[in-house]
Amino acid sequence: MISTSILRSQLVAAIRGISAVVAELNGDPENVVEYIEKANGDLYSTVNGRREPALIVVYTGFHWSGQQMTAWQRDFSIFVKSKGDPADLVEKLLDGVTTASGFPVGKPLLYLVIHPAYNSMNMPSFERRSIVVDEKTNYDFWELTFSFSSRGAQ
Repeated sequence: MISTSILRSQLVAAIRGISAVVAELNGDPENVVEYIEKANGDLYSTVNGRREPALIVVYTGFHWSGQQMTAWQRDFSIFVKSKGDPADLVEKLLDGVTTASGFPVGKPLLYLVIHPAYNSMNMPSFERRSIVVDEKTNYDFWELTFSFSSRGAQ
């Protein structure tokens, strides 16, 4: 099985190479954050403590897929912190073409193969989420979820 860190870092590199997205993130590609479980601490603090705008890329797990259960499916979330309409930023993200080296030229992120062992992303979902902090406080955020299916047994 391909290392999760490879897939996550490839995805982050591809996103950082989309100029329209970086422009929405104050022109700073470092605002595309690669969340690493032990290094970043807890996810809530990372998402809540991050200033807008930012995209926080998180690996959320894996499971078997395919009719004969021979392929891995890797699940990801991107937490969206936007100055404007989050849906506009997500559209630029999914429709954006990366200029990062090592990726095919001219393919939008939605159809981009980030690693040769995996297909392009499965159809994403974009939803408002909420975390209840206490009885008077809750934290709303937007989350883009998707997965990459492997091309077969690894």
